[in-house]
Amino acid sequence: MKYTDKNGMLVLTRRPHEYVLIGPNGEIEVTVLGVRGNQVKLGFKAPKNIPVHREEVYDRIEREKPDNFGNRIDNESINEAVCTEFHEVA
Repeated sequence: MKYTDKNGMLVLTRRPHEYVLIGPNGEIEVTVLGVRGNQVKLGFKAPKNIPVHREEVYDRIEREKPDNFGNRIDNESINEAVCTEFHEVA
């Protein structure tokens, strides 16, 4: 059974050891390895050129990306500086 929720997300039901294929050639495979309580263990098979990260790891990588000059950008510090300047000017 599959359906789309109000946000346009494809929602699928899978049991342990069942999988979903993603991509035009099914090159990405997501397998349900197990379910314990409120945790679902997933396995991913993807080509080496396609990175797969947990959300918090992806967010950290994005925050630490260098700018065009090779400097690392710390978005949290930038947000603090912008908010501080805004409050000082206002």
